[in-house]
Amino acid sequence: MSTTQPPVQVRTQKKSGTSSGGVKLVVLGVVLLVVLIFVLQNREKVQFSFLFWDFGLALWVMFVITLVAGVLLGMLGSTLLRRRRRQDLRRRAKAA
Repeated sequence: MSTTQPPVQVRTQKKSGTSSGGVKLVVLGVVLLVVLIFVLQNREKVQFSFLFWDFGLALWVMFVITLVAGVLLGMLGSTLLRRRRRQDLRRRAKAA
């Protein structure tokens, strides 16, 4: 006669005090302020060459394009890494 035990439930308590969401919001505000200052100080038009393209843009526009591309690539990399970790955990769970 085998008996199975119910799964153990773990409860976590929320920390009192400053939430990490508030800290993230402050950091985001500081980053946006720095970007705004950069944009206001770099409004002149500059010439860019990339591979076989030559084009002129305001420096701040190119900065914002580069910033957005970097954020998107970071999010993509994070998503792919998270997906890979989940697949590894599932494989280990099946093997056990």
